[in-house]
Amino acid sequence: MQQLPIDCELAHAPLHGVGYRIVASDHTALRIGVWTDETTQKGTIFLLPGRADYIEKQGHAISEMHAKGFSVCVLEFRGLGLSDRIATDRRAGHVDQFSDYQLDVQAAISAASELELPQPFYVHGNSMGGCIALRNLMGEHRFKACAFTSPMWGIKLPKILLMIAPVVTGTARALGFGQRYAPGKNGENETLAWTFEENEITADADMFAHLQHVNRLTHEHWIGGPTIGWLQQALHETKSLASLPAPDIPCIAFSAELDQLVSRDAIENRMANWNDGRYEMIPAVKHDLLRADLVTRSSVIGKICDFFEDAG
Repeated sequence: MQQLPIDCELAHAPLHGVGYRIVASDHTALRIGVWTDETTQKGTIFLLPGRADYIEKQGHAISEMHAKGFSVCVLEFRGLGLSDRIATDRRAGHVDQFSDYQLDVQAAISAASELELPQPFYVHGNSMGGCIALRNLMGEHRFKACAFTSPMWGIKLPKILLMIAPVVTGTARALGFGQRYAPGKNGENETLAWTFEENEITADADMFAHLQHVNRLTHEHWIGGPTIGWLQQALHETKSLASLPAPDIPCIAFSAELDQLVSRDAIENRMANWNDGRYEMIPAVKHDLLRADLVTRSSVIGKICDFFEDAG
């Protein structure tokens, strides 16, 4: 595997992190970031990030997981960060089909095995990564336990839009418009365009300032809004997953009270029927619990790491 750079200092991640170029079975090149040493032998957490995320935006979570004794492997899905872009417009948040993301997960697991990262393996899905992780767990998988923060098991839209969006986006994609931006979206970096009050990610001003700083210094890493094709696939995948029973694996999941991006009802419905599942709603925080205030973030990650340790 070819090594790739990671700006650990900018990310506020442990400085010994190593990036690797890996290749999925369909020849799509991906970047992963790996943190492991003699102090992190409790197992490896695969951190599957959200729709517009990349490795340098995960530093605080990586640091806290590492401090709890776990190695960490962060995957940049196709279309994100320094992984291969899928759309003609490199700023467009696009995927041809959601099942392609499973090829990315398998490539990361294969790389972790080749690197002899410590077992057992655990998976933590954040936002879109939670949708992708859940699909992976529905079949044969390599994970001992799973955790989710604000998982995208449903997209938060007005009810009327949820009813018509699948038809509209499916028709648009069939007509060849799949790589066009979804209505109201463009190639602009939303984190840089938002004021703190407008942002939908975090209720913590210091974390929002950090995210803006990272985005300014990693111009080649970020993407803009989702495409019509991505939205059509996301709506189809979340509906499909909702019809399936929960997998037989220990699970802990968290939602955010002020989330404006994913459906808390979908999370609560899923966790109400997860036999070996624990669920907690975190009050007074926005969507991304990995970028909440220090006390909230440390509490959530601490509970996840304790849960994984008990499951192992």
